[in-house]
Amino acid sequence: MAIKTPSEGTAVVVGATFRVAGTTSPRTFTKPDGSVENEIPPSRVTYRLDGGASQLATALDAKWSAWEAKLRLTTPGPHTIVAVAQWSPPAGHTAEDTVTVNAVATPLNLIEPEPGGAVSIVDFPVVVTASHPNGIIGDSVRVRADAQDWVTLGQSGGRWQGRLRLNSDRVPAGGRQVPVDLQATSGDGLLHERSVQITAVDEIPPEVLDFTPHAGAKLPGTAVGTTVDVVVRAQDPGQGRLTSGIAAVETQVDGRSSLAKPTADPWIWRDRVFVPGADDHTITVRARDASDHPSAPVSHRVVVTSPADLRDLSRQTYLQDLLGFATEHLWTRAPSAPDAAAEPPYVTAGQLGEALGQD
Repeated sequence: MAIKTPSEGTAVVVGATFRVAGTTSPRTFTKPDGSVENEIPPSRVTYRLDGGASQLATALDAKWSAWEAKLRLTTPGPHTIVAVAQWSPPAGHTAEDTVTVNAVATPLNLIEPEPGGAVSIVDFPVVVTASHPNGIIGDSVRVRADAQDWVTLGQSGGRWQGRLRLNSDRVPAGGRQVPVDLQATSGDGLLHERSVQITAVDEIPPEVLDFTPHAGAKLPGTAVGTTVDVVVRAQDPGQGRLTSGIAAVETQVDGRSSLAKPTADPWIWRDRVFVPGADDHTITVRARDASDHPSAPVSHRVVVTSPADLRDLSRQTYLQDLLGFATEHLWTRAPSAPDAAAEPPYVTAGQLGEALGQD
């Protein structure tokens, strides 16, 4: 019985799986009756780590002439491995071998691509540092994100660099945790693995691209005002950035707010607002994404125009406006004298003043 690998004093990495392998040879036994049994192979091979319980190794052939086991150490420092070959009765016999290995801390470290371990773009850079007493095979360092394909990193000294790509540009409010797996092979052929997590977040505010009515628009209506559809086109934010999506679009008319409603197109939002007549008025639009980032406000000044057949009363005096309106729309009482001639209805300034409680 002999342990062939690892050799005495080999450095292995905490948390990494390593291989223990060895060989056995058939043995000759003398039976109780004095007869001899030649070339009897063992019936099994077990191993113990640091005096713990025995575990069954794996036979590599039918006679256990070669065997192996996979071990993983969780604490640094020296560890003792004992392998035991056992022969079944009546030959009943054992043989063993011992090796000591030294566990060192894991050599793989991810240098976070942005402060706080967060990324806000779909395609982002990564830097890995790796070291091992037996060295790191240069082209063996690779990483992957979101359990996608492995990416082999390029070496520059003791650092390996490359780029990873997330499987989606959408993130929920508050971001999401992205698993990143790292692998490297040391010079003794051992594979070392580590998994870390980074946070994918939406850090960019949304943008209002445009909206209608356009700036300077003349909105048909009356002297009182008009109701108009506000159609907003907004995005958050695209172009390789992570997005949590538009959550709300606010419209304001002269400071009075309302919320637009989404449409089948995620970029388009619609609201229906009242714009008062007379003078210019300001319509302002602002978007907010699911990560609570507000966009910059976008404002358009518009004016409500009355139909062309109505007179522009702003060019007359206030009293003339009232007289004209009353004469056209109000019927006065007929003359009280029996012989008075019928005349078209009209309102005098005195009658209007009396009606209004004025002299």
